[in-house]
Amino acid sequence: MKWISAPIRGLLAKGKKICMTVIYVQYDPPRYGDSFARLTEYLAKISGCNITYVIVDNKLGVDSEVSRPAPDVYLVPGDNTYREFSGWQKGVQAVRELGIPTDLVLFTNEAFLTPGESFLKDFASESLISRVLQDMVVLGRVDSHGDRCWLYAYDVSSWVCTNCMFVPWSALEKIPDLISVKENLYDFVEREYPEDHLLYDATITGSDIRDGRFVMTGEVSRPGRSEIRIELDKSFCPSALGGADNRQLGMMVTDIRVNNRKIDEVTPTSGWYPSPVGRSERWIAKKALAEFLITEPGTLAIHGFLLPQMFNEVYEGELRIQVFDDSLLFKPTAPISPNYRRILLEWLTQRWHSSFEIDAQTWELFKAKLRAIFNEALLSAKFVEQGYDIVPYGGKLYY
Repeated sequence: MKWISAPIRGLLAKGKKICMTVIYVQYDPPRYGDSFARLTEYLAKISGCNITYVIVDNKLGVDSEVSRPAPDVYLVPGDNTYREFSGWQKGVQAVRELGIPTDLVLFTNEAFLTPGESFLKDFASESLISRVLQDMVVLGRVDSHGDRCWLYAYDVSSWVCTNCMFVPWSALEKIPDLISVKENLYDFVEREYPEDHLLYDATITGSDIRDGRFVMTGEVSRPGRSEIRIELDKSFCPSALGGADNRQLGMMVTDIRVNNRKIDEVTPTSGWYPSPVGRSERWIAKKALAEFLITEPGTLAIHGFLLPQMFNEVYEGELRIQVFDDSLLFKPTAPISPNYRRILLEWLTQRWHSSFEIDAQTWELFKAKLRAIFNEALLSAKFVEQGYDIVPYGGKLYY
């Protein structure tokens, strides 16, 4: 067992009730229905614990007054500058200013059920609360990238999901501000969308192809290590693949040049397959990433090949292709590991339930999501830095 502070050791030994404060952030209660009622229902199962609720309403504005709608409930005005993190920070300040007795905090928000049923449904208990205090851990759903990633020199490979996590008050006393990324978001990205991010966007037709070959061109403006993403829009494919090997419905890259000089050292990162026609070139099924060094600005030319029969019969002579330089989405000096960059881009554009393409119209959304992800990851990293482990509540998966 880790070192436990004398007050906590005495509290647990004497069987006194633990004081838990729930900091619950809301912004649009009607949208989430009975979220707060469900939360109180789950927590009502916990015995041996005094629970105080601090509801931070980020829509009220900080000029409003603190109210007390019930003996165990405070309604605190907040602001939504940094989304839920602004609310949680305001809640921690309120606990201090109001003098609410607190041994540990449950952080959550009105959307805590949006990903799926919460572990609180089955795991909310006195033993779970005691575990947080005895072992000095931050407890919740722990996610991991499965690969070592860093941000500001912090290891952010694993993190506890902030939409529902238990944190000892002693850990919060060591972290004055829960929000790590504010205006310093621009250490990572530009304020405005880089228009040269999209290098090529065209619908390939029969007139663009000679014996299955065609060329995609775009202007590259920033020398350095570039990460090029090629995407095939298969919504143009009128058949339901017809049982064919999906790789054979893709495109081959035969050559990459800048200012007509061939790039020989190309590192395929993801999405590449061996050629289905026995050649040495790589094949793209739908999306592929590749890294290579650009030594000077100029014209990037990617030479592609589509099996003529497949192009004519399956795509009916029409396929939209886009090429992006994803390295332009981050500053060259951004303090983030390249693999973490790739993971974030794939998550936001492909895997997230509300995925979106990054362009001028979604740039503000992209920055807001990055800031939230960074703040969540760095908060876990700072807990670990202070000597607290991040620990999963249990083995059952809820979302």
